[in-house]
Amino acid sequence: RCIDRLAGFIQPILEIVAKHTKGKVFMLWGGPEPGDGGHLNLMSLCTGKTSGPGGQNFVNSKKALYDKVLVPMYGHFLRKCFRPEDCQAMALPNVAGDEGLGLGMKEYEDTFVHHLKEPKRIGSASSSASPPIDTSTCPPKPKKLASKSSPASYSSPPHMPSASPPPLPPSPPASVPHPCPDLTQVSAPPNLGVTNPLAPSSKISLAHSSKKLYPSISAGAVTVSLPSRTHKSTRHESIDHPADPVKQRGIPIDQLTISKRPADGLPSDSTLPKRRKTVGGDGGPGILTVPAGSEVSAPQLPDSVFPHCTPLWAVQALDTFRSKDFGLEWTSIVNSWVAFQVVSDFESKDKLSPRFRPECVGQWISRGRSQTWRPPYEGIDLTRKFQDLFWAWWAHLQPELQIHPSMAVDWGCLETRSGINGILSIIAALFFW
Repeated sequence: RCIDRLAGFIQPILEIVAKHTKGKVFMLWGGPEPGDGGHLNLMSLCTGKTSGPGGQNFVNSKKALYDKVLVPMYGHFLRKCFRPEDCQAMALPNVAGDEGLGLGMKEYEDTFVHHLKEPKRIGSASSSASPPIDTSTCPPKPKKLASKSSPASYSSPPHMPSASPPPLPPSPPASVPHPCPDLTQVSAPPNLGVTNPLAPSSKISLAHSSKKLYPSISAGAVTVSLPSRTHKSTRHESIDHPADPVKQRGIPIDQLTISKRPADGLPSDSTLPKRRKTVGGDGGPGILTVPAGSEVSAPQLPDSVFPHCTPLWAVQALDTFRSKDFGLEWTSIVNSWVAFQVVSDFESKDKLSPRFRPECVGQWISRGRSQTWRPPYEGIDLTRKFQDLFWAWWAHLQPELQIHPSMAVDWGCLETRSGINGILSIIAALFFW
């Protein structure tokens, strides 16, 4: 709890010091975070901005040096201070069951978080006792959640996951940045009109593997002809590939060509629900009844993936949203979000108002949009924590007289919210709900 509230407690003090001394203040905190499994984390807070219009704080104005020099240097210092067993001993045994954890946090635009790669854990098969800090794909991120009444300001991509799924090949040497994954042979955005379920994709840590992302898809695979993003970004880490002859910006969805090939295998009938929506059928409009024990061919829906030069935060968010299979409706929502991002500008700076926003979204943002963090579900009122807050937030984001869930949704007011602080948060709120 002390760490969760550190930014909210220290930031006002730093601002007071800066105000009365007429100077700038920068603070680093680093160590094992009990609420994050004892992983080594680094948090920086700063006050004061450069002069002139569009002033920047210390981290944003010296982002390259901050990532390449300061974070690795302080990270190596922390590894000399904390042994793996020290980090493990500080981990809380049951964070998910503690509803109070993570509450009372505030967002600050001058707070940044880095999740440091861990020393070799006890009983771990890691190939290195002190791997390098991942700074090539982990720019600074906001830490503790904000907000009194004004929206919080965020522009930093999320952190890398603190724990990777299956064992993967050893990482490159410390002096060599981790390469970004190749997206040239992944599957394509789907036809959004298809109403078939989607098998969850395998999770792959981008910081530990240079292999193809989503190398296999159990429910079907596709090949796609997509133009690359030729616009170069200086704000987001991107996945660079040779440019395609066709420019991506402004491409309509109906021009994304998809060629589906049959899947290698289909899930067993035991994994299929008894009732599943379809385009039509004899059992009633839009409903297909599947008797228990009968053999039914599993419908196929290809995975939607982002094209070339996609910001890392978008790739990680897609991996998070696919970590659970919530059925047809959820698959359709995620695919629609992918298509929206493909035809929109990833670098949009427009933000969604945090008023009425479910607190789980703010906690997720404060943890750098972690791929592993989940809100506590035990012993809470799900309606009060998720449903009521989501609809209140959604109503607040809508234009006047367009707020009831049964009314036609006006996405026009949100069409420019394609950046890290935009519709991504809405999809995350639905995911946690």
